Amino acid sequence: MKTTTLLLSAISITATTALAIYLIRKIKQSKRLKRIAEEGYETAIDILYPQKLNTKKLQYRPTIPA
Repeated sequence: MKTTTLLLSAISITATTALAIYLIRKIKQSKRLKRIAEEGYETAIDILYPQKLNTKKLQYRPTIPA
């Protein structure tokens, strides 16, 4: 294969994959927003999709309380 053919095929595969990922994310986001809108109140996003706990401060050793 020529390098140009190989390069063009790699670019087209990358573009197709990026487009597919973009569309999947857009569909998921629209489903999420539709579900929130159907609930009918402003705090629905907090109740339906709570923030994940931040486990960066988790320590597996004894700590001295402040």
